[in-house]
Amino acid sequence: MTIRKATIWDTADITHMWSAMQTEIAIPYRTADNREMERFYFGITARLQRNDWHILIAEVNGRPAGFIMGNILMYEYGNSNIIGNCDHLFVKPEYRGSGIGSKLIEELNNWVKACGAKIAEFTTVYDEKLIRKWQHRGYIPSQVIYTKEV
Repeated sequence: MTIRKATIWDTADITHMWSAMQTEIAIPYRTADNREMERFYFGITARLQRNDWHILIAEVNGRPAGFIMGNILMYEYGNSNIIGNCDHLFVKPEYRGSGIGSKLIEELNNWVKACGAKIAEFTTVYDEKLIRKWQHRGYIPSQVIYTKEV
């Protein structure tokens, strides 16, 4: 397994994994149709060029197995005004349980610390199993987002 910083050449692989993630988690009102995939693709391209975003890709035998995408958020308030935020984490089903997700999280947290953040947040779908998984890693649930089509 190799974990490395994503490049522009990884954009298509990350977009396809993101699409698989969207299908798997089935968030209401979000789709992974061609239009959304195109928007995500161009968004990744822009984020790869910014210093406040960090995108890593995991490979097994030279093939993409997962990715993580995070950024630094700056707040004017609170005890810690620099927050590391994980926006996306995905490991292909056939590689789950092999430690890839843990390694991606560890590498993102290292970057977050290097940027001066004292807190790392991970956004995920609401799922009791995921809550236990994140709590096992030392995280506590802090927010719930309610979604409604308007």
